[in-house]
Amino acid sequence: MFFRKKKPEKVMDWYCVGIYYPDDTDEDDDENDERSDMLMDIGNVGVVTNMSICRLHGEDGVALKKIVPELYYDRTSYVVLKIDSERIAEATKKMENEKKWKKFFDLISLSEYLDVEHDAMYDFDYLLLYTDDLQEVIEFLSLEKQKNNMIIG
Repeated sequence: MFFRKKKPEKVMDWYCVGIYYPDDTDEDDDENDERSDMLMDIGNVGVVTNMSICRLHGEDGVALKKIVPELYYDRTSYVVLKIDSERIAEATKKMENEKKWKKFFDLISLSEYLDVEHDAMYDFDYLLLYTDDLQEVIEFLSLEKQKNNMIIG
């Protein structure tokens, strides 16, 4: 009676969205901000990152091409991934273990932590959606939010 275990709370799933822009795009910062705000307003998006499409020619593209054979280099594209706090914590702990002395003297910079978090969030092995259609991203995230609300509520 006194030692009843609490049921674990159901937590809402959060997502991160990466927006890859072509380098020669005519879009200005206001359009980018408007698009980011539109995604954040859905309510289950924790991070929106605007990136140059030239990143798809590097490591991001290699990792993404393993999963999605056809990448869009000529137009804006979107990636949606689920934010996994356990995976982020593991990556942070691994980085801290690799830099024990910097950790001991509290010399690990915020940017190093942010880089590790970014890499853990945008791990394309956990890709949920890749598209060039913003409306498809909005519909996907809205549907995921509805599913999540049914489970929690």
